Amino acid sequence: MTFKPAKPAVYDVCVKVKDDNGTIIKKFFTVTVIEALANTSAISSENIVLGQEITVNCSATGGAGGYTYAVYYKQKAQTKWTAKQDFKENAVVSVKPAQATDYDICIKVKDKDGTISKQYFTVTVTE
Repeated sequence: MTFKPAKPAVYDVCVKVKDDNGTIIKKFFTVTVIEALANTSAISSENIVLGQEITVNCSATGGAGGYTYAVYYKQKAQTKWTAKQDFKENAVVSVKPAQATDYDICIKVKDKDGTISKQYFTVTVTE
């Protein structure tokens, strides 16, 4: 038998087992179902002029709460990410690109259970 909860909530569950002699044994337990962790972060703009900053507003819903945030960025043509912030409670981070090109920004949110959700943005920097 499979138990598939319909929504996030606390469920009381009882399992009954009957042996060949007709003896019934019951086992009670509680199942807590939480909403999945969702990364709801945003950036201030997807197009800026060289010298301006991007404001990263980190946020999340669901999960186990107790969120921390990490922000990484790189030039789109590169493979190596630069860490601007590595899993801290600070939810507002500024990124100031150094060149006029496209940049990728990755925002990660981690809840207190260690579950991580990522969100990606592309920013075009012009002169």
